[in-house]
Amino acid sequence: MKRWNLYTLWYYFVVCFVFSLFFSACSRQTITVEDLSSPASSGSRYPNLLVTSENSLMMSWLEPLNDDSWSFKYSEWNGTNWAPARTIFSGNRFFVNWADFPSIYQLDGDTLAAHWLYMAGEGTYDYDIMVSISNDRGESWLLPESPHRDGVLGEHGFLSFFKVEGKKLGMAWLDGRNMNISSDNETQNLGQMSLYSTSWAHGEWGPEILLDERVCECCPTSALVVDDQVMIAYRDRSIDEVRNMQVVRFSEGNWTLPTVIHNDDWMIPGCPVNGPVLAGNNNILAAAWFTAPDGNAQVNIAFSSDIGQFFQNPIRVDSGNPLGRVDLVKLPGNDFLVSWMEWWEEDAEVKVRTVAPDGTLGKTHSVGMIDAGRGSGIPQMVLLRNWIYLSWTEIGEESGITLKWFKVNDL
Repeated sequence: MKRWNLYTLWYYFVVCFVFSLFFSACSRQTITVEDLSSPASSGSRYPNLLVTSENSLMMSWLEPLNDDSWSFKYSEWNGTNWAPARTIFSGNRFFVNWADFPSIYQLDGDTLAAHWLYMAGEGTYDYDIMVSISNDRGESWLLPESPHRDGVLGEHGFLSFFKVEGKKLGMAWLDGRNMNISSDNETQNLGQMSLYSTSWAHGEWGPEILLDERVCECCPTSALVVDDQVMIAYRDRSIDEVRNMQVVRFSEGNWTLPTVIHNDDWMIPGCPVNGPVLAGNNNILAAAWFTAPDGNAQVNIAFSSDIGQFFQNPIRVDSGNPLGRVDLVKLPGNDFLVSWMEWWEEDAEVKVRTVAPDGTLGKTHSVGMIDAGRGSGIPQMVLLRNWIYLSWTEIGEESGITLKWFKVNDL
């Protein structure tokens, strides 16, 4: 009788263990995620996704030419096929960074803008932002120019495009003109990174405007335009090394003073390389971000119903062990979809979850496994028609760009 009881207990243990693995796998992926072919060649890195006003998808990326040269390319997806890839710029002085990657932006119709980072000196961080314009949907590009005219050899990056005052091309970026990093890299007198903005229209640059004199050194920025009002979200840096998320707004011809999205009170001496993301419309908008006060890592979202003047208390959306790299899209109706990377044993997975302004959380879904290292970049997510598209850099023997998509109705 005793032997039979031990056998029974062992049997039930095995059965429960198998079922736990099954339900764990089901909880990690309960949506139908499909692979989408990539127009990028093997070895390409750091995609950026853009939904156009014509309901097509553009993707830009960096493609290696040889050991030290790169080609900045893009292609357009019509829902069925990718157009042949076009080159925006090629050269051997690219500053290639997993978190600060090139982007493409549609200003109006066939007028496109693109940006990338390019070395301006011999120091490790002597790089500039370069911007080029195409008036024929990428068939040709104007000579690139820099939006910052400080002439300082140092860090300039994490640019966000936006449309301002009608049809002007707006830009906001992190500017290291006051960081005073020596070009020989032997001595460093670190000052502070700042947030600047400017505009471009008809071949003329507007003035450079200081938006915040002290910000986090290497966290991406995010821009959102609602009813001709511009919002720029970024990670701040206080004198005490508290790095909260903040927003500045352009309204009625002027930039406002920075305001805090939420006081996370995360004190950290170095940059966490995790920026905020904005999404929404004039009825409701949201900011999503990664934070870790007192070592408690979390991905949060906060809503605003007054075009970013005030944000409600944040809602935590992660599964308990996130590493950040957040993205955000507004879904049809009032719900939002957050994406982020979450640790899974020694690797990570890209997860998504819906959130409603009233705090209702949807199920957490896994989109796919991803290398947890920096080489995988920041997964990009957009909504096109009734499909969610995600893309990131695949690391391994066959490195390249991964594209996934799934139906919104599956969420």
